[in-house]
Amino acid sequence: MTAADLLSNDVMPLSVNDSCRNALDCMNDLRISCIPVVDDRKLITLLSDNDIYRYDNLDGKIGDMKLNVAPFVYDNQHVFDVLKMFKMYHLPLLPVIDRLDNYLGVITFSGLIDYMADVLSVSEPGALIMIEMGVNDYSLGEIARLMEENNAKILSLMLCNKTESSRITICIKINLIDASAVIQTLRRFDYNVSGSFDNVGNDDLRERFESFMKFLDI
Repeated sequence: MTAADLLSNDVMPLSVNDSCRNALDCMNDLRISCIPVVDDRKLITLLSDNDIYRYDNLDGKIGDMKLNVAPFVYDNQHVFDVLKMFKMYHLPLLPVIDRLDNYLGVITFSGLIDYMADVLSVSEPGALIMIEMGVNDYSLGEIARLMEENNAKILSLMLCNKTESSRITICIKINLIDASAVIQTLRRFDYNVSGSFDNVGNDDLRERFESFMKFLDI
């Protein structure tokens, strides 16, 4: 999956000839705090409402402002690169360009969350298991083996390794509604199961997923 696969058509770019007033109106209509600006198909900037307020001239043209270089990703970059950029800049949307620097569109943060939720089987029925362990003790093969001994399949797995910590937290989604047998097996092999959620509904799963993404500081 690349950035091109996540493109959204919900946000149309502005021109350098548009007024600051028009830019604010567009942001208000779309309920976003920034919007891409292009000139002859080239990305010029990602204009924020704060940029306009500091400029303090609603009738002035965007092109007359002192504009910052916009963060962006190339269309063929992996979705992990997209995640890194959102984490780095904390933006509601991210421009995408091609290798000729032509503007292609944006990726919205909400669209990225929807994609990640699908990849991680958030809406699939099953249980969640949280395991805490030392980073040097982590073995995906061993964990998968213990799951399969209980006829469980791993649908998705997220691993969080906090900076300057030797501990990691693993969130595992399995295809079983009742995780009790799996948890007993894990504890028998001295795994620290820090939490579990059986038969979690779709809405609850999505809420827990978004909370975990915030825990990861994405």
